Amino acid sequence: ELLELDPSNFLRWLIDLDSAAVADAAATFHARLATGFADVIRCARDAASDVELAGLSGGVAVNETFALQLREAVEDQGLGWREHEKVPPNDGGLALGQAAVLAHTLR
Repeated sequence: ELLELDPSNFLRWLIDLDSAAVADAAATFHARLATGFADVIRCARDAASDVELAGLSGGVAVNETFALQLREAVEDQGLGWREHEKVPPNDGGLALGQAAVLAHTLR
């Protein structure tokens, strides 16, 4: 089953927003995005009862505000959380992952 977020209502709200409320819009954007992702993670967990961990990777993981809010939402659901410690979550980590897949494939 495909899980997806529908941003249409949020985008309509954002378009109609008064430009003076930019900081509020940014805070709301991060909060709603984290809640939406947490809901998708919850659905995935409910569909596969053996899911115990969630994590975030890629360039979006560099966004500390979003990453922290998502982590809190996921942990509130009783799931464990993993994040990058030794390898960067963005392009450097991606390149390392690609190299690992290639090395495995060439074996």
